[in-house]
Amino acid sequence: DKSEIIEIRSWNVEQAITMFNSLNSDGMPLLDADIISAKLYSNSGEDRDGFNEKWSELKKIILGLEENNIIDIDSVLMQYMYIKRAQDKEYISEKGSINVTTPGLRRYYTETNQQLLESPLKLTAQLLKVSKIWYEIKDYSIIELCSKFNENLKLYLIPYLFRFEVDEITENLVTEYVENLLRLFAILELVDIGYSSSKFKTFLFGLNTKLVDKNVSLSEIKQEIDRHINREWKKEEIETAARNYTKNPLIFLSEYLACKNNDQKFILPVKYEIEHIMPRSGKNIDQIREDAGIVDKEEFSDVVNKLGNKILLEENINKSIGNEWFKTKKQRSITDKAGYKDSRYNIAKSLIDYKTDVWTQDDINKATEKVANRIVKFIFDK
Repeated sequence: DKSEIIEIRSWNVEQAITMFNSLNSDGMPLLDADIISAKLYSNSGEDRDGFNEKWSELKKIILGLEENNIIDIDSVLMQYMYIKRAQDKEYISEKGSINVTTPGLRRYYTETNQQLLESPLKLTAQLLKVSKIWYEIKDYSIIELCSKFNENLKLYLIPYLFRFEVDEITENLVTEYVENLLRLFAILELVDIGYSSSKFKTFLFGLNTKLVDKNVSLSEIKQEIDRHINREWKKEEIETAARNYTKNPLIFLSEYLACKNNDQKFILPVKYEIEHIMPRSGKNIDQIREDAGIVDKEEFSDVVNKLGNKILLEENINKSIGNEWFKTKKQRSITDKAGYKDSRYNIAKSLIDYKTDVWTQDDINKATEKVANRIVKFIFDK
């Protein structure tokens, strides 16, 4: 009763697209992908059925990826833009300087590089390849780990893999490459500067031209990252930063490296939580803080949030024992409760045989030192 339907017919496709865009300008804003797909459709001519088939296939794959919070259609367009710009060395000057200014998707596809839209089937095939790569790698352990770091990591993940046909991609191939990328993004977690710094964004833009070049080997890429890391950061400074780190992404890296050292596969279950070995809250918190010898609440908060006091644990186990004493958490038999012994996580299980039944500030510091050394070794000595 509150709707009005107006039918407007046009036998000219370009006119129809223009009217479509105009009519939508006052309603919900069109996504960049809506505009780009409309232009592609307009340019597909006699290949319209073929384009519709391929675009529908693309949307179907991306729908599955969206449901798992991996990527959406705009992300695919963005990643291909990064690939294409790197292939064309579009942002590298004749003198070798790098311009990190990045055009918006709509401007890039419909203005700056509108010739891409003149070959709808070719461009859609490239976008399909990006989406199929994601579908192939989405369940790899290393990709689950990457999802915990800065979102910009994805922009440099696909360009290297784009060299290969989808059926050539294996988990070992992806892991060997992505571990090198993760070293930089682990540093990003630890330093005061952000992704937009020249130490990250400018370097990665330059690296991207090599990632898309089949003539540049992975060993050369690794050497480039090695040189950059050792030129820009000192091992001691990164280790100090790791000892004082209180956020969560590096907890996932710590578990990944522990699994790798023990030849175990890193897997994130559907439901997991960050477990504080020494609880940060709960009914026993005053006694726990007193036992730890920490009177100041702010100091206590810093201590319990260090890397050495936080581990990955299944949600059901963490809810069962989260605020219990360390002895209760690690003991081999707990009435009606699951403990560390029931976890699939490497670090949690390693605590079952811990030398004492008390977890103190000194234990946290020692554990933090161990984790910091493990991460620094990964960053500098991989």
